Amino acid sequence: MKKCGKSRLWAAAFSVALSLQPWAPARGDEPRSPDPLDPSDPFAMDRLFVPRWRLTDGPQVRAAFRDVVAPAAAATVSIHCDGKHSALGGIVRSDGWIVTKSTPLCGKLTVVLPSGDQVAGTKIAESREHDLALVKIEAKNLPTLDLTTTDVPAVGSWLASVGRSKDPVAVGVVSAPPRKIPPQSGVLGVELDEERPLVVRVFPESAAEAAGLKAGDLITSVSGANTPTRAKLREVVGAFNPGDEVELHIERDGQP
Repeated sequence: MKKCGKSRLWAAAFSVALSLQPWAPARGDEPRSPDPLDPSDPFAMDRLFVPRWRLTDGPQVRAAFRDVVAPAAAATVSIHCDGKHSALGGIVRSDGWIVTKSTPLCGKLTVVLPSGDQVAGTKIAESREHDLALVKIEAKNLPTLDLTTTDVPAVGSWLASVGRSKDPVAVGVVSAPPRKIPPQSGVLGVELDEERPLVVRVFPESAAEAAGLKAGDLITSVSGANTPTRAKLREVVGAFNPGDEVELHIERDGQP
């Protein structure tokens, strides 16, 4: 099976090359163009003009992995928050249990199945350390991901990123062994003064905007921890995880 996959990959790569640089047959006494794949021609590959990325992650290469990702793609869903796409998820049980990324989830959850059907979802649990969430929908007999806890891909193995289309989103190669990634730190979504915890700008669609912060506000404490300087504020906020709720004390127009 693996050998067949490699053969299809190379065939796809060369089909890209040939489609980009057609060679017309010689007519009359016109000199015949050399075969672009003739190994005796030192400039053969230069004539192909194939960008390197197309030989590793081009559309033909992704299509070569179509059969490989098909079972996983059939169990991949799109999760919308308040009507907007927020994350992809994988069905892990046929009765509607879905694993997805935790951080983007907020508001009303709607799960779009591979069939196109839309079903209301409920976040049941989450792991902030791993930024994962478990979502439940009312459904039966759904296709599921074939998960494994024992096989670790070796460095150099092919890796295909699954989306909702029949082709993978991207194809690459495992370049490093498994390692622990530190959890993300919390952020408010503001630009601060160079030294003081003074809000210079509030970024749109951020936690700070949702909390009602405005430019000119001075943040004096976060959940009981005093923040006399910009550095201290960053330290205190960074100790929280994305999604944590914090209590801010501010001064606005000189008034607490």
